[in-house]
Amino acid sequence: MNLTPVTVLLVVAVLLAAAAGGEDVDSMRVVLDEEHVLDGPTETVLVAGGAVTTDGPVDGSVYVADGSVDVASTVRGDVVVLGGDVRIAPSATVTGTVQAIGGDVTVAEGASVGSVERGVPAEEAGTSPVGFALQTLVLAAVGALLADRRPRLLGTVGDAATTHPLVSGVVGALSTLAALAMTVLLAFTVVLLPVSVLAVLVGAVVVGYAVAVFGALLGRRLPVDSRPVAAAAGVVGVEALLVVLPRVPVVGSLAALALLAVGVGAVLVTGFGLRRFEPPALE
Repeated sequence: MNLTPVTVLLVVAVLLAAAAGGEDVDSMRVVLDEEHVLDGPTETVLVAGGAVTTDGPVDGSVYVADGSVDVASTVRGDVVVLGGDVRIAPSATVTGTVQAIGGDVTVAEGASVGSVERGVPAEEAGTSPVGFALQTLVLAAVGALLADRRPRLLGTVGDAATTHPLVSGVVGALSTLAALAMTVLLAFTVVLLPVSVLAVLVGAVVVGYAVAVFGALLGRRLPVDSRPVAAAAGVVGVEALLVVLPRVPVVGSLAALALLAVGVGAVLVTGFGLRRFEPPALE
């Protein structure tokens, strides 16, 4: 059994969301490795590795974080795929939704599926020019205010991002992945839908704070005497960079994601700049 940190985070997110959604976690069938054929009635199934074939009915949902799954029976719930390979066989019936958030999902011809949703819904056209201008204006104002009233907060986060970019990037990437998985899974439950909305808002605040930090770092290098004005101008520059980078083939989007991951991680490890971050020394 070889679970990666990402898989572990996805498993934790699935367990929490399943419990919150009313699934009986105690009777959940969890598969971590090896090959398994589920030929009898089964409750909710969680696959985090190995190979699974469902020949018997599943009275709950099937969650896949890793591994391979061949659904060949009736699933009286959803099939939620965060990773791994999933095949819905021609003989299969899924009464709910096949939600392909990640991984590779194949629905064979003849399979009976309630609906199929791929990826996380997003605006096709992206942010409008007016929306982008307002977003930039708000972040620039926040950056200027923090640079004027709480420059030490921005400096502490900025030091973590520049001094420990690898640690900050890993923390930011893993935290973002876990938060996205949790948010999407919570959105499937009506009761906890407001929680998922709140999680999105918190995430937006963290990302906005990271942009303000990078704006302050960039503002230090601008020939501007006023610290707040320099920070605001830096935020505008960072926002423009995040728009331009994804247009660069192959590496552009990765660079933008890496930049945001470092920023988010630096915000988290410093508690929004309230404490300095020093990684533990390895002896």
